[in-house]
Amino acid sequence: MQNVAFTAKGDHIAWIQVEQLTSSINMICAHNPKLCYQLSLVIGALRPSVVFGYKGILIIFGIFLAHETQNVRLKQVNDSRFVGMSIYNFVAKNQK
Repeated sequence: MQNVAFTAKGDHIAWIQVEQLTSSINMICAHNPKLCYQLSLVIGALRPSVVFGYKGILIIFGIFLAHETQNVRLKQVNDSRFVGMSIYNFVAKNQK
């Protein structure tokens, strides 16, 4: 498990209901605990699994739509090349 500093962003607030919120005091500032009191969110395997699963479903759906619209005769609807390039850019950008 990994400790991440808690911020008041919307995605963290939604996960408070699912995962445990803990508090801690750093050993460096033990002489003044009011300054070093820190909230942290323990992130397990649930959050990344849900996020990656959701994004994977969206990518597969985008590939399906690009494939189904590649032979449409309307010029305004036939954007499968642009959808394909968008998916390629997304996958290429997110590889590490």
